[in-house]
Amino acid sequence: MSCQHAATALLLRYLANSVTARSGLVMSPSAWPLWMPTRLPSREDTGALLGSEIMKRIFLAVLALSIFLAATTISSPAVLLAAHSGGARGHVQSTNGSLTLIPLTSTDGLPHWGQQVTFNVSTTATTEPNVSLNCYQNGVLVYGAVAGFYPSYPWPWTQIFTLSSPSWTSGGANCTATLYYFSGKKTITLATMSVQVYS
Repeated sequence: MSCQHAATALLLRYLANSVTARSGLVMSPSAWPLWMPTRLPSREDTGALLGSEIMKRIFLAVLALSIFLAATTISSPAVLLAAHSGGARGHVQSTNGSLTLIPLTSTDGLPHWGQQVTFNVSTTATTEPNVSLNCYQNGVLVYGAVAGFYPSYPWPWTQIFTLSSPSWTSGGANCTATLYYFSGKKTITLATMSVQVYS
């Protein structure tokens, strides 16, 4: 039996006990839940059933049952998951943008260690897009840089990425470029691309 069914049964039993206590009717335990009184109600019994005290007890019991059922419905996993998802903050994935790698100093059209690259950015989602580039060797981060790609960005020279660092002194690397922007406390990702840097 579920929690809701158990609570319903208990409240119905409470109602029955309240009615029989006021009316003088005796419930046969073996006949629960379909029970019949052991004697027929008199006119006084009927009046007692319609008394204000009984109606008050019935109203309070039904109100308690309604509140319990509503609470158990709201706290169900599906509803909690939906509420939690709707209130999520942080990283959001979108598709309203494009990102293209442009090698600047390559002789074969491919990015190599020590060379410089930039990106062609296109988006209608924001007027202040940013690009981050992270590179890994054997799963270890060896390079990370970010730059804004919009006219008012105060450090435009950082839009040129030099593929080397004190931790990346030679060899190829697996890189990921991300086009994103900020919206309040959220970071909205517009596009990502994998970049293979050769030695």
